[in-house]
Amino acid sequence: MIELAKLSLLVVVDARRAPSAARAVRRAVAGAGRSMSVISDPGRDSRLTWSKHAEYEARKELSAIATKKCDAHLAAFSRCAQEQNLMVVFNCREENRKMNACLSQYTNEAAFEEYKLRRSIELAKQGKKGGA
Repeated sequence: MIELAKLSLLVVVDARRAPSAARAVRRAVAGAGRSMSVISDPGRDSRLTWSKHAEYEARKELSAIATKKCDAHLAAFSRCAQEQNLMVVFNCREENRKMNACLSQYTNEAAFEEYKLRRSIELAKQGKKGGA
């Protein structure tokens, strides 16, 4: 089941240019019987397009995932920062470097594109299950 509050993904469909796609999206959303978000525009060469808000929400989700995976590095930097107070800039450089390396590993542009693709496939599967 797709939860609108969790995903908050929107579709951008120009009803004048692709009226059949707009109708299909409205039917899919209305026919599901629950709040459902659609992320792709089926009227554009089968290319997945994301609205700005959908990308923002996906980046927030990916950031939360990265934070969970890098929890040890975040805790180490936090502990060092609390101990060093104003000297944190100088004395916690290594912890900061490790924390940033870990976070950037999960939130770089390539990882984001992979996450969007994975998420799109999940939503498509869930949409088919809900509609069938």
